[in-house]
Amino acid sequence: MTTPTTATRHQVHVRDPGELIASTPSLLGFRPAESLVVHAHQGTRITFSLRLDIPSREHTGEVAATAAGLALGTGPTGVTIVVVGGDARGAPPGEVPNSALAEAVIADCAAAGVPLVHAMWAPEIRKGAPWRCYRDLACGGTLPEPESTVAAAATAAIGRVVYDSREEMASLLAPDDVAEVARRAVMLAESSGDLGTDEGLAALRDALDRVARPGFALSNADIATLARAMSVTAVRDACLATALPAGSPEALSAERLWTELTRVTPAPERAAPATLLGYSAYLRGECALAGMALEEALGADPTYLLAQLLHAAMSTGLSPDRLVGIAGLAETSLDGPDD
Repeated sequence: MTTPTTATRHQVHVRDPGELIASTPSLLGFRPAESLVVHAHQGTRITFSLRLDIPSREHTGEVAATAAGLALGTGPTGVTIVVVGGDARGAPPGEVPNSALAEAVIADCAAAGVPLVHAMWAPEIRKGAPWRCYRDLACGGTLPEPESTVAAAATAAIGRVVYDSREEMASLLAPDDVAEVARRAVMLAESSGDLGTDEGLAALRDALDRVARPGFALSNADIATLARAMSVTAVRDACLATALPAGSPEALSAERLWTELTRVTPAPERAAPATLLGYSAYLRGECALAGMALEEALGADPTYLLAQLLHAAMSTGLSPDRLVGIAGLAETSLDGPDD
């Protein structure tokens, strides 16, 4: 796959190359493997990161152009390239694995007037793993403990989880029980259609209240009701406001509901909670999770317009701050009559 994953909105100061490589899992939200990572700089700060799979040799130019284009779309003053994967043992002196890929990205960025800050390689991101620079044979060393970096400390301080792999993060959204999800699809097909707006808002208010309590669980009837409720565009749009303030306890509690509904709701109804999860995660800078959630939404319903728009915004590196206003466009509110 060559799907880009944008990363943290939180600015991280650049120190030395080895620490930057070790910080990459915290910037992405997971530990990359067999990956091309491009960090975009504004001065001495990293403000945007993306990851793509290392391509086969015949697709090197295409993937390099994609990576460079996404990074350049953020208006950087410089870029750093980190390639993770490949074995340097037995290579000729001065040859670093995947150098053609790194040089292709460097060339594409240079053609747009954006200079290289660093270009580095490591076989994996683990404490003690060797790393080398692509353009300076004297540049290299061994990686520090990734969990001890400044970026890791900043990530822990705001409650973000760094997963051991992209696959581990993606498993959060996998269906809990395929047969049970199929049974729910039958239940929805046999239901009497969408709920009214007021009834749908009431169902969502109740679920959002319950998810914050210990022992939260959804019955099949709950899932079917919530799926029908979020099929009402006005109800779905009202739910966008739960993402604010980004990263607040209330927003994280709502994310728990959207995550659970993404796992247990059949397609195409799963597109609604997955999109809400993607929006909330994107606003708080958890863009790897946001990208996966939006991919889930589009997989459930390729025509789902809000997911299409948010996915396009992420793919062009649009700042999460630019999307906050979407939550205020809803014509209805989740606030109850007494609020």
